[in-house]
Amino acid sequence: SFTTSSQDRPAISIDAQGRMVAVWQSLGAEIGDPDGSVRGQRYSAAGVAQGTQFQVNSATLSTQARPDVAQFPNGEFVVVWDSLSSTASDTSGWSVHGQRFTADGTPLGNQFQVNTYTSGGQRTPRVAAGGAGEFVVVWHSQGSGANDTAGYSVQGQRYSSTGAPQGGEFQVNALTASDQLRPSVAVEPGGNFWVV
Repeated sequence: SFTTSSQDRPAISIDAQGRMVAVWQSLGAEIGDPDGSVRGQRYSAAGVAQGTQFQVNSATLSTQARPDVAQFPNGEFVVVWDSLSSTASDTSGWSVHGQRFTADGTPLGNQFQVNTYTSGGQRTPRVAAGGAGEFVVVWHSQGSGANDTAGYSVQGQRYSSTGAPQGGEFQVNALTASDQLRPSVAVEPGGNFWVV
């Protein structure tokens, strides 16, 4: 419904019942986040908007960008994005954030910072959901807490169905020469996952 500024970088998720959640980056000053926010809209299986557009991010300092979304079988969903500000530990530049939602679009818990390695930029997150409510977030990182210090690396973090981190942040790539960028992730029904 915001048409006076740029709305771009959309992503969409469709669950087994055909329900959809669309998210995108908005530069609209009319929504209370003039530097850029992440917006969302839920749809029925028939493509009818459910409720109104909503702002995903609760932290509004600076730019929030490049979102991705994944749904769970019960209709709940999780959105991830990169943020030029953080209310958590990453104050060095771009960081990766997430927010879980109930099936009706109510925030489930608080906005959370995904990355724990905080040097350099953390960008272009992608998320995939498992059948039991677990999810995996991947992104590219300027440097690594592991062995990739040659440029950008691909990092990941697993989460339980309650949104609790499972283990620590991990480096996906084994090849460490030059840059590793723009990952994508998918979860198998049994919980194993693939990153490319």
